Amino acid sequence: MQIPAGKELDVLVAEKFMGLSLIPHPDYAKAKVVWKHVSVTGRVFELYFGGARMEVPVPPGEELMPVEGSSYFNDRYALYIAEQLGDRIAEEVAAYRLDPRPYSTDLVAAWEVLEQWKLNTSTFADLGLWRQNGYWRCELFVPSMQWTAWGDTAPHAICLAALTAIEEVRWW
Repeated sequence: MQIPAGKELDVLVAEKFMGLSLIPHPDYAKAKVVWKHVSVTGRVFELYFGGARMEVPVPPGEELMPVEGSSYFNDRYALYIAEQLGDRIAEEVAAYRLDPRPYSTDLVAAWEVLEQWKLNTSTFADLGLWRQNGYWRCELFVPSMQWTAWGDTAPHAICLAALTAIEEVRWW
């Protein structure tokens, strides 16, 4: 398996190895999608959809419902607008995903993958990480099994090894 470091690999690690869901609460997704279309805010929000301009008047924020999963007060306005738009943004809302941690490019985030490895395997699990011939090599071990992956950086190698192991052994 040789996936370049970046968001695609981070999503796979988050969902398959770390067991996280990147699908947010529907209200949160609606609010975030609306913000991508807003150009002016105030008592009347101005939005653009496919080049068409649209104005949506909004009530005071205190009268609006808070957004599940968001502490950002202005998301209340976005959720209100999303309800007004309904089906016009339904596909974008369904496709919206949270950004994963940068597991394949950040060593601190990649270390969380190694901690998850140790947590989810036996007490006899081990790992190795070293630089060899200009690349990074990561090996994950459990008794009688071993997975090795090479990457351009240590976080990249860690993520590839984790995905290789999870594809082969499904004890997660």
